[in-house]
Amino acid sequence: MENAEDLSYAISKQLAGAYAVSTSYGDIPLDDEMRAAVDAALRPILKRRLNRLIANNQPRAIEHDHHLHD
Repeated sequence: MENAEDLSYAISKQLAGAYAVSTSYGDIPLDDEMRAAVDAALRPILKRRLNRLIANNQPRAIEHDHHLHD
């Protein structure tokens, strides 16, 4: 999940709707307390990754060559 659309969807929809943690040994059902803990742990990471992607996709300002203006 390393594109902005997937990260945004995870932040806005998936975290709030999480009902289990899936493992190769089965699911761990989440109650309200555990759901809040998962949200608190993952939301900052997802936001940081989304912000990094957005920042990296912004057009960069063109630096002026000061030698041309002398």
